[in-house]
Amino acid sequence: MDIQICQSCGARLDAEAKVCPECGAKTEAALKAEEAEAEHEALLASAPPQLAKRIRELEAKYAEGPTVAVCVQLSGLYKDLKAMLRAIAFMQEAVELDPDNKFLKQKLRILVDGPDSVAAEEFQAVTRQSAESQKLVRVAGIVAGVIVALVAAYFAYRFINPSAWRVAGFSSEKMDA
Repeated sequence: MDIQICQSCGARLDAEAKVCPECGAKTEAALKAEEAEAEHEALLASAPPQLAKRIRELEAKYAEGPTVAVCVQLSGLYKDLKAMLRAIAFMQEAVELDPDNKFLKQKLRILVDGPDSVAAEEFQAVTRQSAESQKLVRVAGIVAGVIVALVAAYFAYRFINPSAWRVAGFSSEKMDA
């Protein structure tokens, strides 16, 4: 069982205690919690108002019950604010909620190792492959559209001008040789 020692009077306290029952002084755990909360509020105060509002909304949803989507969004917002410890913590929570998701694990590795890591290179390779396949699909769609337009134009021309593409006129008489 973990215990704390009161800094003021030396009394032994539970690890979860916030106030010493002997002298009424705040415990080290309570001071750390207050310091972390003050640091968090300072971070949000320095953030753009819309971003701070969005973080508060997502933290309220997180308090109701964490979901993968909320954790990933909070991780991204804290990453934007350069609060990497919070970004990593929320991404770890997302991985714990969905341990089979390789994409989340890869994003966590990028957050922990930094953007210059091998994980970032792998992520960029996957992103490049996705972009290349989308480009190929787009080109194939354009080519198919052009072919359909040419075939439609051919049939429209044949419908409007039925004698086109004939070398000689049609007659029902047999040709004598």
